[in-house]
Amino acid sequence: MNFLENLMYEGFTFLDTEEFVTRTKEIHLRSKTNPDIEDEVIEDANPSEVDFNANTVIYLEEEIIKERESLSKAISKAKQKSKIDIDLAIASNKKRQAFIGMLRELAKTKSSERIVKESGYKFNSEGNQVSYVYDVKKITTIDFDRNKVKKLIKTLSEQCDKVSCDIDRNMLNTEVEFEPKWALTDTIEDICEELENHN
Repeated sequence: MNFLENLMYEGFTFLDTEEFVTRTKEIHLRSKTNPDIEDEVIEDANPSEVDFNANTVIYLEEEIIKERESLSKAISKAKQKSKIDIDLAIASNKKRQAFIGMLRELAKTKSSERIVKESGYKFNSEGNQVSYVYDVKKITTIDFDRNKVKKLIKTLSEQCDKVSCDIDRNMLNTEVEFEPKWALTDTIEDICEELENHN
C-alpha cells in the first residue's frame, strides 16, 4: 500500500510540472528583421526528459486507484480470517497511548506553596484612602492519587505492548491473497515506459 501511495504521488509530481504536461512550439521569425535568414521552427522546444507523456501518467493514476481498491479488499478479507480484530486493536491502542500521554503529564503535577503579593485599600489616620500590599500564601495540592496514576500508566503501557505484539504477529501470519501488478522495485519510469511500449 505504501508503494502504491508513493507511486501515486510521484505521478502527481509529473502532472503538476508544466513542462511535462505541455509542449512548446517555437517559430523564430528571423526573416522579419533579417531577410537573408529563413525562419526556424522548433516543434518541441521543451522536450521531456522521460520516454513517456502525461496521458500515460494519467492512465497509470487510474490503474493505481484500481490496484489500491483491490488490495484494500484483499486486506479486508484477510483481516476477517485473523484471530483478532486488527483494526479495532489498532484503534484501541491509539486511544490507550493518548491516555497514557495525558496521564504522564498529570503525574508531573506537583503540590506547591508560594507567596504572592496582593493589594488592598484602607483609610489612614487622616481619613484618606491609601493602598497597602500584603502577602498571600498560596498552597496548591494535587487532587488525585499519584500512585494510582503511575500504576495505571504501567498497566496501560503493558497492555499496549501486548496488543502491539498481537497485532504484529497477526499481520505477519495473516496471508493476503493478492497478485500485485507491479514489483516493489519498479519505478514510475519503469512502469510508464512499459505502458508506452504496450500502447
